[in-house]
Amino acid sequence: MKYAHVLFFVSVFLFFSCFTDEKSKESRIYLLDSSSSYNFTGLYQVKDSGSGWGSNRLNETPDYIDDWRVFKFDPGTYDIRVEMAGHSDSPFIETRTFDNEEGVEYDIWNSSFFITEFTFNN
Repeated sequence: MKYAHVLFFVSVFLFFSCFTDEKSKESRIYLLDSSSSYNFTGLYQVKDSGSGWGSNRLNETPDYIDDWRVFKFDPGTYDIRVEMAGHSDSPFIETRTFDNEEGVEYDIWNSSFFITEFTFNN
């Protein structure tokens, strides 16, 4: 009887652990260019730019939230390179650490370049 109780509790635990909705770990970059004169021409995101910048993420099909292009990725530390046509800050390069459910917005409004950090819930 003692083993039946243990077996029952183990079975219930395994059952619920298989069917719980565990949130995936995710970080995001949002892009919005609101001017035809100033727009994003490149977005590169790599773990170590010493190995090269890799491929332009703008060639990927992004998700969209309203007019924002959304690029999703695993949390971690990345070197990011943002290229903008007609803008004096191009290329903009930074190293940034993303925790789960954190992101950054890059926004061009007329000739101004804005960077905003944010958090979100999946």
